[in-house]
Amino acid sequence: MVVLGIAAVAAIVAFAVREWMAGQVEITFAAAGEHSPQLELTVYPDRLTFTSPSPPPPLGLVDLEGGLSTTLDDSLVPERAVVRYRGEGVGAGVVYVRLGEPVPVIELETPRTIHGRVGEPIPSWSYGWRCAGMMPVADAEVIAMAGGERGIELARATTGADGAFELTGVAPSVHPLSLRVRAPGYALTHVDVPAAVASDQDVTVALQRTVALRGRIEAPPDVDLQSLWVLARGLPGVQAVPDADGTFVLAHIPPRLEPRLLVDGLGVFHGCPEVRATREGPVVLVVHSAGVVRGTTVDAMTGATLPGAFVFSPDGAATRSDAAGSFELRQVLPGNIEVTAQYQPAPKPRQRRGAKRFGRVRVEVRAGEVVEGVTIKLSVR
Repeated sequence: MVVLGIAAVAAIVAFAVREWMAGQVEITFAAAGEHSPQLELTVYPDRLTFTSPSPPPPLGLVDLEGGLSTTLDDSLVPERAVVRYRGEGVGAGVVYVRLGEPVPVIELETPRTIHGRVGEPIPSWSYGWRCAGMMPVADAEVIAMAGGERGIELARATTGADGAFELTGVAPSVHPLSLRVRAPGYALTHVDVPAAVASDQDVTVALQRTVALRGRIEAPPDVDLQSLWVLARGLPGVQAVPDADGTFVLAHIPPRLEPRLLVDGLGVFHGCPEVRATREGPVVLVVHSAGVVRGTTVDAMTGATLPGAFVFSPDGAATRSDAAGSFELRQVLPGNIEVTAQYQPAPKPRQRRGAKRFGRVRVEVRAGEVVEGVTIKLSVR
């Protein structure tokens, strides 16, 4: 009996340790010399989507003073996250982390320098339109983005009167890396920076002139308008915070382009349909009271739950089912609507992706209410 008791206690302890380790992740850095630089870590959500500001708001900050290692738990990391690191004399970079999974030691690097010029092409006619040169654009903002155009800011610079910039502070190993460039009166532009670009090579960025798009948000009195973001779908970085009266200006949309506009930052019980932008007059985005739909995604044949299924409503509300196949679809506009789910299993080694599965169910949604127990059965079409 004593042996069984000891074994039971050992099993409980082992389970508790595994659970504790699964709820945290350790990050360790290695410096080139004996000096340990003071590092600042900023944690961001890892799912950078078309329906959130770019860069996304940070989840939290951690300062490493006198050390090169830290442990993050689920109070900062919602299962997965992107952690930006930077410090004096250290090239800024990012590391992708997941709770319970080890992270290789990160070698700190000397920052690289990126030179470049920003200008507006000068057109010339010679048996067709050609570029005769570049007119410098001064005071343009140049931002280095880790992870590409929808990534995390690492460093920034401003162009001089000749349109030139010098951007430093980025770790040489960061890839992919892009430059986000914006200036008053011009469309926002992204340029990829190859890893092989040397410090003495210039990156040239051409900007297009454009006209600002204006609009306003109409919302119930309980909505704080200045906590919202107006985003242009498919144009990361083209975004604006409305004024107290709901008016906003999107200043960097490319000419002749009319993207769909959406609102980010609404609470669970408020939703806003997307609206096509137009330059003929102010764009109006109307916020409505909304409801919530909760349920499960399952295989129509076996009844097994399907984690990671994409669930969405006609008005643009969207989410993914969790590890148990459960989902919570927020900001659903009222009405008798059709909720749709689609799922594609991840490929196994040396195998192709499995066939996509789809499912739909009609749901009656009321403002301010939660619809529980919705089951979406998915099958191969």
